[in-house]
Amino acid sequence: MPIRLEEHGEILVELWKESLAGLRDAGDLEERLHWLYEQNPSGPAQTFLAKDTATNTIIGCGSALPWNKCVNERFLKAGVPVDFAVRKEHRTAGAALTIQSAVVSCSGPGGFDFLVASPNQKSFPIFRRIGYKTVGEARDYFSTTALIPQYVDYYYACIKQFRDR
Repeated sequence: MPIRLEEHGEILVELWKESLAGLRDAGDLEERLHWLYEQNPSGPAQTFLAKDTATNTIIGCGSALPWNKCVNERFLKAGVPVDFAVRKEHRTAGAALTIQSAVVSCSGPGGFDFLVASPNQKSFPIFRRIGYKTVGEARDYFSTTALIPQYVDYYYACIKQFRDR
């Protein structure tokens, strides 16, 4: 199910804290939530939630973050899969696969020209199962000189999480 920020924002932050180690120490997650959905210059993230129908509770989430890219002199909208989280007690029930599949199947209709991912070792098999293919290798270069001061800790946490894969 797609997210409604006013209804699901608190649950989303709770899932992040519980499941995404790199984000637990990244400062104010509620600020991050508002940046992802209200302030991202490339547009709001598209997030899907997984619900346990037996208990009517949210058990997982996954998003595609828009990122404007220039490819062969054309501007395209990339979707970057981010923030996949599933509660521990539901990690063997296929929720991660269902969430990832929703992100992929809705990416075209959602306005993305392509998805670009950097899965960690634990999630790599899930990415493969839903059809991602390696088409090349990429390197990320970061400069902290242009960062907004309030997000410096978040960026360093993301870089650390990326290196720890």
